[in-house]
Amino acid sequence: MEKYRLKVPGNMGKKVKNTYQKVEDSTVGLYKHIENGVVSAYQKVEDAFVESFLEKTENQDESDK
Repeated sequence: MEKYRLKVPGNMGKKVKNTYQKVEDSTVGLYKHIENGVVSAYQKVEDAFVESFLEKTENQDESDK
């Protein structure tokens, strides 16, 4: 992969980097927030399914009867 560097030196370059970092952080933060919401919703559906249709067994080797 090719390497790149900013064409803008000095303080302006730092401002560009900082702005880019803020955009990246907010985008990643939003993605994580959405992902957590989806996982939470799925977990609720899974828990409801397990509670409604499955029961614990004493023996793990016991097959469907």
